[in-house]
Amino acid sequence: YKLIRTEQHSNFWRHNSNKQHSVPEAIAELTDLERLDLTNNDLMGLPVAMGGMTQLKALSLDGNALRSIRRSIVQQGTVAVLKYLRSRAIPAEPEEHTHHTTKHTPKKHQPPPTHTHSRETHVCSEGEGELVLNSASAQVLDLAKRNLSTLPPQVFDMSGLAELMVGHNRLTSLPPAIGQLCSLTVLDVRNNQLQGLPLELECCSKLREVVLSFNRLTAVPPVLYSIPSLEAIIANDNQIGSIDVKGLAGLSVLATLDLQNNSITQVPPELGTVSSLRHATSKYIASTADH
Repeated sequence: YKLIRTEQHSNFWRHNSNKQHSVPEAIAELTDLERLDLTNNDLMGLPVAMGGMTQLKALSLDGNALRSIRRSIVQQGTVAVLKYLRSRAIPAEPEEHTHHTTKHTPKKHQPPPTHTHSRETHVCSEGEGELVLNSASAQVLDLAKRNLSTLPPQVFDMSGLAELMVGHNRLTSLPPAIGQLCSLTVLDVRNNQLQGLPLELECCSKLREVVLSFNRLTAVPPVLYSIPSLEAIIANDNQIGSIDVKGLAGLSVLATLDLQNNSITQVPPELGTVSSLRHATSKYIASTADH
């Protein structure tokens, strides 16, 4: 198994569509890695050592049949996956002293709890032909693969919601009420039919990550440039034709911008002036011009 950087000194590694069954433990030695693309392989799990990759901001795992990590965790994004891997690691145990010898005896590994983080994931159940949310106080809500054309209105009463996953549905738009989710940090709307995002999303001032992959966008939604807290915009596999450098320049903490497999024919040289992307993914974006 061999990983090859996309470009020398880049902080991005791309090793997709290679039918690999495992990831080497040595991957954790890449302490400066910020983006790792492992899509479309045959991975069944990830080494727990990856939980220590503190600089990793975007981990792409779509197209794998992961068995050792629950789908609900993968859908929550990079932070949740790394936290889960850390929870699986067996910590070193202190030495045990006896009257005669000193020895190191590892404790029997205990299985992790059902929920590996304090923010419990809540999905909705079906009752009388409609969806019913199990908890109005959830901080993580998974509505993926529910064949939804609209979102249940009670979603927008969940003022403490931090992560919303609504990928793989039939959504053509998000309602203005999305702006009521003031605590939202992660919004995952991949694999829908969206052509844009509502201006009211600007009210989600804590938003850090937006996943827009596999929609019908012809441009990065302008409202995103009004959310300075954004750290990652994942918008691969759309119909985006250009890069708005001026808009990106206003996002001072943006570290990941994924625009692969779009209709971009030319990357503006001014992109190199966006300081937050200069050492992260600007080189990666430039490679998309050849797609």
